[in-house]
Amino acid sequence: MQDMKKSAVVFVENRESLLHLCSYLQESDWQILSFGDTAEYLKTNEIPYKAERNLDYLSSSVSDTSSFMQKILLTSHSEYSRNADTDNNVRLLCVNCTPRLMHKKNNSDNLNNEKYASFIVSLIRSGIINYKNVLILTDPVDYNEAVIQMRTDSVSMEFREYLMGKALNLVSAYDAAVSFSILRSSPYADPFLNYLMIPYKKKRVLQHGANEQQSSALYSLCGEEGTVNGVKLLQGNVPTYAVVSDSTYAWELVGNLYMNLKTQMAVESENRDGYKFNTQIMPLTGTVFCIIVKHKLIVGAGIATNSVDSFRKALNYDSTVINNASIACSSAVDADLAKEIIKYKFTSVIAPGFTEEARNIFSEHQVIRLLQTNGFEKKHYDAENMNGGILVQSVDDIMFEKLFICTTKRPSQEEMNQLAFGTIMVMNSHSYAAVVIKDNGITGISSSFGSRLKTLQNVTYEAKQTMKKHLDENNGDEKIGDVLVCDSAIPLCDSVKELIDGGVTAIMQTGGLQEDKELIDYCDEKGVSMIFTGRTHYHY
Repeated sequence: MQDMKKSAVVFVENRESLLHLCSYLQESDWQILSFGDTAEYLKTNEIPYKAERNLDYLSSSVSDTSSFMQKILLTSHSEYSRNADTDNNVRLLCVNCTPRLMHKKNNSDNLNNEKYASFIVSLIRSGIINYKNVLILTDPVDYNEAVIQMRTDSVSMEFREYLMGKALNLVSAYDAAVSFSILRSSPYADPFLNYLMIPYKKKRVLQHGANEQQSSALYSLCGEEGTVNGVKLLQGNVPTYAVVSDSTYAWELVGNLYMNLKTQMAVESENRDGYKFNTQIMPLTGTVFCIIVKHKLIVGAGIATNSVDSFRKALNYDSTVINNASIACSSAVDADLAKEIIKYKFTSVIAPGFTEEARNIFSEHQVIRLLQTNGFEKKHYDAENMNGGILVQSVDDIMFEKLFICTTKRPSQEEMNQLAFGTIMVMNSHSYAAVVIKDNGITGISSSFGSRLKTLQNVTYEAKQTMKKHLDENNGDEKIGDVLVCDSAIPLCDSVKELIDGGVTAIMQTGGLQEDKELIDYCDEKGVSMIFTGRTHYHY
């Protein structure tokens, strides 16, 4: 009996480099078994194949697919070619799928995706068991090396083990995606799973890490929108670790402002005499947010009715430190804003879009990376990588649930809006954190100090320096700020007195110190509103 051809199963979602592999198989007289979209792709590119009905995962019976997988399990090197009825000649599996988190919506799509991925994974598992005899290709990166080794008939066991490891990596990511999708929405499941197995896929290797001597890669959460999956690089070199970190952080801040302040908010409030009422925070519709970030620190933020004014407010704090910073803008970047941005040495601009005129302006400044994003998504959790583990917590995304007006004077509507703006800033700054806001722009921000007093001293100094820099253009206005917001409780100290003397008329903090009454009495004496939230916003 004439020797049977070696068979290769080709059934993929990712078609990258597929023609290179299949062209070799065709030249080497392999029989390609395929079906569905993959088969149509091969047909379009004039690659001959045999339609393998057992790859029809939607209609094949369990017994048919099980029988086909048995062929993979029983393939051997020495006997594959002798008997057409009993021998099993599937010597190569080229199969892959993308693990995806499933959502309750789009149930029909979920079902089809689940059937497809489950079938692919079952094929891969069969190959894993028999990896010494079946070459398992699940990643297009490995096709070229596989062709080189097959051409010389010298496929090493070391290479087979490597491919088996890659296959296990894909299978485990698929299992993790299904498990997480089920358990995150189950009323019986603990929000913190026994095993934190969530699939992240390598999106791209970055130019370098935080320092040039470090390597770095960006991973995205499979099947989720989020900032990472929703960003497209329109211009500039491959980003560095710092660019990705700063631009993503800046966009998350813009998203927090947008999601919290774009609609009207009513917060339960209580006067010190026990009278209860609702405090309204007016929606900032028709406004633009600009945030400047460097080394994951906020170095400027502004809110205005147009992008240029918002950008200028963000610059108002300290334009001398924004070299190599990233800027995020909540609106599309137009030509007017682009002309302002190119005056400074930003590393990246992230926004929902860029007009054609803006892109033409930026095209002469290729060092600036243009990142287009498609919206805002809430994070599932905060996590910190540790030596030997990972520390996980729920996201701090609630500004305040109740306000306690501790002074005779209530905050005005304008003050309340700025206090809300300041709260978003300190919620996302390393503790202890404090921010001074004036005219919807930061005049001073302080974070990462281990002492409340040092934080207050620094934010006071920063606000005073900002006022001095802009004294002339503000027609001699010596007011250093309108409101002060802190992420924790603060005492009465010289810095607070300086801020009040400098024009601050409303303060928001958590309260809870023994010295609270002393500070409240001082604020009453000075006609300043003091609001306690009872909620810390520590951020590490």
